[in-house]
Amino acid sequence: MNKALAGAAAALLAVSLLAACDSTAGEQLHLGEKIRIGANVEATGGLASLGDPASKGIHLAVQQINDAGGINGQEIDLTALDNRSDWGRASALTTQLMTQGKVLAVIGPTTTPLFATTASISNHQHIVSVAGSACGSEILQPTEETAGSYTFRTCISDDQQGATLARLAFEQLNAQRAAVLQLADVQYTEDFAKGFRDRFAELGGQVAVSQPFPGGAPDTAGIVSAVTANRADVIFIAGPPTEGAMIIRALREAGLNVPVLGTDGFDSPVLAQSVPPELLSGVYYTVHYTALDTANPKLAEFVEGYRAAYSGEEPPPAAALAYDATLLVADAIARAEQPTGVAVRDALAATTNLQGATGLLAIDEFHQVHKQVQVIQLTNGAPNKVLYVES
Repeated sequence: MNKALAGAAAALLAVSLLAACDSTAGEQLHLGEKIRIGANVEATGGLASLGDPASKGIHLAVQQINDAGGINGQEIDLTALDNRSDWGRASALTTQLMTQGKVLAVIGPTTTPLFATTASISNHQHIVSVAGSACGSEILQPTEETAGSYTFRTCISDDQQGATLARLAFEQLNAQRAAVLQLADVQYTEDFAKGFRDRFAELGGQVAVSQPFPGGAPDTAGIVSAVTANRADVIFIAGPPTEGAMIIRALREAGLNVPVLGTDGFDSPVLAQSVPPELLSGVYYTVHYTALDTANPKLAEFVEGYRAAYSGEEPPPAAALAYDATLLVADAIARAEQPTGVAVRDALAATTNLQGATGLLAIDEFHQVHKQVQVIQLTNGAPNKVLYVES
């Protein structure tokens, strides 16, 4: 069976399960000696680079919670399923976990495309789904429908990260004129760029250059010329680190030493491998967590636990975000008035001041996570400071 037919078959299975089950699963009492939670992650397939560490973060959080006595004295019974990075299978597994598995909440799917496909199932079943790395702006928009939904996430959205970088540029770096350079025809970079442009203009700054560039070979000479001619005093690169490194090198070699801002994709060894360290000062980019955040006690517990559990591996951001998604669910279940999906949703929506690995977490009225955005500053190619900016 080819991929298209397999996806269609899985989607059909999800629909048939929906039709056959009680549409108010979230109102049923979930009783038993253990608390059932599901995980629906991209452990294999094309999105496994995010889903596999997310799965590890979820398992670590569950283990730590159970070792500490569980939730109100009850151990978590985790059912973790691999959606194989397939949208139809992801939908079918969400339905399976909520109807047959009788879980109180589902962690995942991990990524925006797959999480978006399961949102309607979560809302229909009245069972919470919480994503870690699903940061796309097309989900959890500020609407009345979102405010009543059963979907949540632990990452700051891409457009909100862009807006936060605009605040950093205008309020902390005293920039007045910005150049926004964006990888063309990619939703992720469009979200970042739009968030930056809108907020920078709102604050009183001027976007003097707004220029797309193609993947692989940006016109660095043209970019340098445009930035110079329009006297930009800050440059935002909404793109991946490979093209970002090319642009930064060209700017610095041309003598343009204004601050350069980048996306969370810049949290990668690519910059240091591609650009001499002396050219990598005054570069800033968002991160979902950083070892420089020494004031966060939960971060050390997470990092040390991850290394111990997974043979010394360093945890990537997707692991930290999924770990925090699990903490959010466990905290909400502990505070819920009764063990039902509806009560867990209400408790999760009221979350304030929960310490996670990625910061102090709260949930806003549209189910977006609210926390300080962490921005790394590079000096001579090395992260030397973390800045905290309100999202």
